[in-house]
Amino acid sequence: MQQNSRRDLIWNYGSILIMALGGLLFSTIILFFYDTETLGIFNRAYSYYIVLSQISVCGVHMSVLKRVSDSKYDDNESRSLLATSLAVVVIFSLAVIILGEGVVFFFPTTEQRRMSLMCIIPALLFFSVNKVLLNYINARVRMVAYAIFQGLRNILICVGIIVLAVIHIDGPKLTLAFAIGELILLIATLIYLQMQHELGGKISRNFARDLIEFGIKILPSNIVLELNTKVDILCLGWFCSDEALIGVYSFVTLFTEGFYQVYMVIRRNVNPFLSEWSRDLSKWKQEKTKWTKYCLITAIPLVGLLIGAYYAYIMILGKTEFTAGIIPLIIISISIAFNGIFIIYGNSMSQLGHPGKESIANTITVAFNFTLNIILIILFSVTGAAIATALSYCCFSIFVYRFTHKVQEGRI
Repeated sequence: MQQNSRRDLIWNYGSILIMALGGLLFSTIILFFYDTETLGIFNRAYSYYIVLSQISVCGVHMSVLKRVSDSKYDDNESRSLLATSLAVVVIFSLAVIILGEGVVFFFPTTEQRRMSLMCIIPALLFFSVNKVLLNYINARVRMVAYAIFQGLRNILICVGIIVLAVIHIDGPKLTLAFAIGELILLIATLIYLQMQHELGGKISRNFARDLIEFGIKILPSNIVLELNTKVDILCLGWFCSDEALIGVYSFVTLFTEGFYQVYMVIRRNVNPFLSEWSRDLSKWKQEKTKWTKYCLITAIPLVGLLIGAYYAYIMILGKTEFTAGIIPLIIISISIAFNGIFIIYGNSMSQLGHPGKESIANTITVAFNFTLNIILIILFSVTGAAIATALSYCCFSIFVYRFTHKVQEGRI
């Protein structure tokens, strides 16, 4: 591995550590100032927010990653792609915000849940723009900057939660922290890009058409991909009225999502080069073999470290009721480790020009996950949710395996 690649990975793993700590601090601060029920409401709103964010960005961020990766040596074209994508995503996100606030206002639910959702939805505008900006930085292979801004997001949201908690804001309104954090991150990212002379490109109708066309094709994939990570919490919310139990399970998912990010860091570093490697099958095989060995060697130590960290953390907090989350943690973390190589190559279909295939794969996966969650939650509660989530990773891996195997054989 080249020195720059090592440096990029180190910075991105540092970013993941900050993101993981940020996620834990979200919950720790909420539990310190409020209670488990408030944590459950907060994480339920966050689950809907993540899914809505994919609709508001409409796949444009993935279009940027693909197109700018292909034209990263043409500065003028890259700047024009960025300007065009920002114009498109602002329009989409504003439409989703207006529609989303209207639906939530009239939707029959508890006042606390309604308030939490209405406070988080405005953050979609800043989040969507940031998604485009960060994927642009990723495509330009400025991974140190990418790592810094990715880590900064959770730090800023965490600070927002602290400020809101200190001024004794009502628990459901804590989700305002997302808008606060994303807005500050947006300002910082724009300043960086201006210093790098990346802003000021011309908006192109042709680029807009291409970005939207690609984005719409990849949109189902992105929606169901994000939905797949939140299906368990959403289904628990539908079939379980105990907000405290949902709070315990959502606390577990902070650790599993942090673990998932270990492989996502590599994915982000690999994505810009997938198209290039696919044109040289020996390079493709070499890289895939390298990352497969990495996944196999690190799987058991990482799972053990994750479980130990979770147990130690809940003991430090004195939250013995969270020991109920250890079994779900073990189930999900083992599945993530087992499927690590396929998580790394999870964007190979879209990056090699087959966004429709990736959308189909993710749609089938989330349908599989939904079905299993409904059945297994009714039978086994939170343990059933964990089993369903674990099996969904295996389902998607089958699609990635088949696609990458065809690439390796020169059939794609």
